[in-house]
Amino acid sequence: MRIHQLNLKYEPDQDRLIARINTTTGLEIRLWLTRRLTIGFLPLLRRLTDEQVARADALAAASGRPSAPSDPKLREFLNEFKKDEALQRSDFKTPFKESADGAADAQEPMLVGEIALTPLANAHLQVKFSGKVRGSPEKRDVQIDLDDKLMHGFLHLLEKSFVNSQWGLATVAPADSDAAADKSAVESRPQYLN
Repeated sequence: MRIHQLNLKYEPDQDRLIARINTTTGLEIRLWLTRRLTIGFLPLLRRLTDEQVARADALAAASGRPSAPSDPKLREFLNEFKKDEALQRSDFKTPFKESADGAADAQEPMLVGEIALTPLANAHLQVKFSGKVRGSPEKRDVQIDLDDKLMHGFLHLLEKSFVNSQWGLATVAPADSDAAADKSAVESRPQYLN
């Protein structure tokens, strides 16, 4: 399925994120993402997006284009630059196109219970959402393929929606390298919740 538009926003009445996906064929897919699922999904999506950017660099080097630098700080800077470039090429201003026939409004969004991320050899990321629609006992799957622009755009929208939800940003917020070193020292000790 080819994606035409992505939309994510926090719905306070449901205390969930609603992901809406328009395909190039006019199909609208709606997905509920819970806090628990998003907290686990967001850091993994960040890591795999970075890995897929590195894979794209490796594919470019294999085809004769210049490869990514070996210095980790320089590579991190370059990855940030590529993310900014992808976000600049994305269109966040065009309103999400509502379904013309109103069928999407009648259709209940799927409550996602599981997300599977699969890095692909072409440096894309395959995301499979599995869950159930209220009133239906059967499990459903929705699978999307994200290229670098869509990966960065989806990640950006997910982070923005997570901030708007006020679900505890500190648990998944990106950290700079100094704060990450301090955090890893704290995380290595056992933590208890009473």
